[in-house]
Amino acid sequence: MRYGKFFLTYVILLIAQVVLSNLLDFTQLVTLALLPAMILCLPKSLGTPICLGIAFVSGFLVDFFGSGVLGLTCAALLPVTLLKDIFLRITFDNDTYSRIEELSVRKLGFFRILTTALMMTALFLLIYIWIDGAGTRPFMFNAGRFLLSTVANLLVSIVVIEVLLSQNDRY
Repeated sequence: MRYGKFFLTYVILLIAQVVLSNLLDFTQLVTLALLPAMILCLPKSLGTPICLGIAFVSGFLVDFFGSGVLGLTCAALLPVTLLKDIFLRITFDNDTYSRIEELSVRKLGFFRILTTALMMTALFLLIYIWIDGAGTRPFMFNAGRFLLSTVANLLVSIVVIEVLLSQNDRY
């Protein structure tokens, strides 16, 4: 099985996301989400429809077993997954993008992959916070939540990317 180790690691990180959603909800100002970085690390060869299916199931499981509203994570994660290729094209030039078979920090550069993760996380958080607030929270609260969550998630994304892409960096 070509992607066996990757998907085992993905499932372990998905369980970690459920635990984060349930047990580590310290404040309303920070939302930790491993899922955008996990979606970024999905192999390019899977294609968008399969990635969308994986994103839907992942988001649904996090909502179902976590403490979130059912469908909230799915609603925020599916647009991120749909635009994954566009974010990669923005970060990498067309020649590099067409040569990408698997994401690799060593081959493609840490800063570029982290920039893509930042864009995907920002879009996820914008949608998630917008739907979660649903007009009940003031703009400044949501803006503060977005900024603090983006910084926290960027730090978490570094770990997730390193864990999921470490097998691609071997020669």
